[in-house]
Amino acid sequence: MTLIRGQVNILVDTGDTSQHAALLEALHQRDLAPELIAFVVNTHGHLDHVGCNALFPHATFILDDDIARDGEYHSHSFADAPFLLPADPDASITVIATPGHTDHDRSVLVTTPGGVIAIVGDLFECANDDTPDVWSRWSHDAERQRRSRAMVRGIADHIVPGHGAIFPVRS
Repeated sequence: MTLIRGQVNILVDTGDTSQHAALLEALHQRDLAPELIAFVVNTHGHLDHVGCNALFPHATFILDDDIARDGEYHSHSFADAPFLLPADPDASITVIATPGHTDHDRSVLVTTPGGVIAIVGDLFECANDDTPDVWSRWSHDAERQRRSRAMVRGIADHIVPGHGAIFPVRS
């Protein structure tokens, strides 16, 4: 779970159902109620990434090619074009397709004056998952995931993986 806090609050992934109380407490510590989360971006549909979605009834949700709010659904082809989310004047936030772990992986790129941070779900499991290709055992399509990982490494300065701490991209 990653919170992007600003004029518009965005939560990337909501964890699994056992993390309900911890997520609410983390928001409370930041003086945020669930109603103040404007967007929830699910990097993919696995239960450990979407389990607490119901905590955010007023959010706009992004999952796969669906964008939904209040029971109204729209489709966006992330494979054809990125999707821009509202952001503060000094940042841009873009959702892109990064398939491989599943067919419908999405990553969030946050461009700030300090560089690009990629929030990628299980595209990267953790900082050292490529020695030896630990990530590939959970991959739906290892070759597509390998290409998506290379693309993100070419864009990002830092990566927030699905199950670990943020890490710098090494050249």
